[in-house]
Amino acid sequence: MRFFTIDYRKDRGGRRGTLVNRGLFLHQTPRLTPWCRLFGHRPVVDGYDSTYGAKSARWVACRRCGVRPNPQGRLDGDLVLGQAYTGPYGPPRPAKNEKSLAPMPKSDGAHSLPGPWPAHPTGEVGGQVVVGHQINAFAAEVTVGCAGSENTLSAHVGIHPLFGLYLHTAGHGQWLQRRLNAIGYEDRVIGVSIGGGHLRWQVWTTANAWSSSTPRWRDGSLNLSILDRALGPKRYSYEDVQTVTGLLRLPHGDEHLLTLTLKRQTHGRTRGRKTSSWIVGWSCRDGIPYRAGDRVVMSSAVDVRDEAVEDRGWPAEALAAIAYRITKDRTRYGFGPIPDMLVPGA
Repeated sequence: MRFFTIDYRKDRGGRRGTLVNRGLFLHQTPRLTPWCRLFGHRPVVDGYDSTYGAKSARWVACRRCGVRPNPQGRLDGDLVLGQAYTGPYGPPRPAKNEKSLAPMPKSDGAHSLPGPWPAHPTGEVGGQVVVGHQINAFAAEVTVGCAGSENTLSAHVGIHPLFGLYLHTAGHGQWLQRRLNAIGYEDRVIGVSIGGGHLRWQVWTTANAWSSSTPRWRDGSLNLSILDRALGPKRYSYEDVQTVTGLLRLPHGDEHLLTLTLKRQTHGRTRGRKTSSWIVGWSCRDGIPYRAGDRVVMSSAVDVRDEAVEDRGWPAEALAAIAYRITKDRTRYGFGPIPDMLVPGA
């Protein structure tokens, strides 16, 4: 077994309010397969079909624990998934820098026999401990990965601002995954969380996805905010006031024709006090490059002051703000040096 840790505060930069953020990993841990150790594996045809344009693939795996022979083999892609495998087995895979003494079976180049079952199958266990800042006030979740998922099982529980604990396995718990989520390429989630004034629940739904056809009892939320119920939720609304065309000149020497729309932005509750400000939404038909290659930005928005609107100088202020933002992004992503740069004191 191999164990190591990572301090994510140093590796990724610490988030304000986070006291501890450490990853823990344990590799090559023995997998518990007591039933198969007593009664032997149940070999079946495993693999995937030609979804997303890839060719179908077939190999051998145990129906109960999910362990594969070593090598797993390459079978005929037309075999039925889940059918019992009764065919022969090939020799074991030779160790590194070692030649196999057993004769290799005949192969047509596209197919090969599975090897013997591993005597001591292993897996991985990982986790992350966070003390301090959490996204939600409370969250608890369990995920069962699909057959192609990096994590077989994963779970987390967190209470803001006390702690967050995240766990995942690779290989361990595959017997459960094969019974609950063996078909398809979507992880399944069961969880509940409280955050942002909302209670949310998921009952065996697709991870990181939402569908209007999913019943609310399986994937839904409840607004717990008294103010939202009494005065309505906080929302932004916009009113277009004026649209003009402006020429954007950037320090790199390129020019772009923009459409500038002055908008009155209002933020507040339906039946409460609201605040207003001015923004300018802009768009460029051909896009403005901000990164080497073909990375362009087509549209965005910038803030302008009330005084700029009153004296009708908002287009100039908006163009200056857009030039500043584009130049800052170009510097960040290494777009290239600005020509004819003046060096003070040169």
